[in-house]
Amino acid sequence: MLYAPISGPARSVLGALVLFSALFACSPQTPSAPAEDAAADTASTVSAGYRRINAENPDDALHTQIFELDNGLQVYLTENHEEPRFYAEIAVKAGSKNDPSDATGLAHYLEHLLFKGTQEMGTLDYAAEKPYLDEITALYEQHFNETDPAARAAIYAEINRVSQLAAQYAIPNEMDKLYNAMGASNLNAHTWHEETVYKVGGLAEFRERAGTLLVSEGLAQPSDFKDTRISNVVSNSRLQLIFNTNTEQAQTFAYWQTRVMNPRTLNRWPAARFFRRPGAVTPRDRHVAAEGQVRRYDDFEFWLFQNAADIGGFEVPWGPFGFNSYMTQQPVSRKEAEALGLVR
Repeated sequence: MLYAPISGPARSVLGALVLFSALFACSPQTPSAPAEDAAADTASTVSAGYRRINAENPDDALHTQIFELDNGLQVYLTENHEEPRFYAEIAVKAGSKNDPSDATGLAHYLEHLLFKGTQEMGTLDYAAEKPYLDEITALYEQHFNETDPAARAAIYAEINRVSQLAAQYAIPNEMDKLYNAMGASNLNAHTWHEETVYKVGGLAEFRERAGTLLVSEGLAQPSDFKDTRISNVVSNSRLQLIFNTNTEQAQTFAYWQTRVMNPRTLNRWPAARFFRRPGAVTPRDRHVAAEGQVRRYDDFEFWLFQNAADIGGFEVPWGPFGFNSYMTQQPVSRKEAEALGLVR
């Protein structure tokens, strides 16, 4: 079992995914390094992005390793081989004690708010949703500053109306779906006087699955995994890449379920544009040819061809379309799909 309480700045619960990537990629399968090796690790940067900041302590029965990310976030890592699972927490040193006197409950409110999503997660179209969110924010400011009870009630009714408009773009519980798809469990959080803590556990089989897939994809050799300590930077960076791919696949599967299996959502967004995010190093030829095309979600022949095994794809009609391809689906509204003759 891996336990990683964290202190320092944490801007989103999604940082847990970054933490899990480090945990999985760096979790040793062999006994801890000797004290002199640990001391050497402490004196140098392990890889771009983080460094170990403590030396091996013979009096520490948990053999704790402490790492600091470039943004100041500290990760405490220890192992318990009694059960093949991991457990992690993000602990932010702020709680109800830090609430403004005129806005009590704000820390607890923020704890729940961070589960709602980001510009990429929990929304069908953030650009279309954002004007409503901005309007809701402005209305809450008016409500906060208004003293007349009748005027406050009218503003609150308007907040509810605009919230209903924003809700048409929301994907409920996408965070839970993403974590569950990766084998996590008991995703939760709590707020106390001086802390807000996000926590999750799950299966610790990622490293073995990732290593097998990397070898099968020709991205690694079995010998790359002999040294499983955190100083094996090459293997760890590759594991991080495959972890990110697995995360993206879980996320896009959750999107697909929400868009295709929900008739109401599918009616509003019946098609998708084959879209490339910036960053692809070696684009596939068929992706270059199909980039920008708009197809219905039920055009399985098209989507499966873009994700075929012969180009390193996963043989499913949702992204990612091939390992590290940077291709994904961008929802297309019914109005645009009608204009393109895809639906009536």
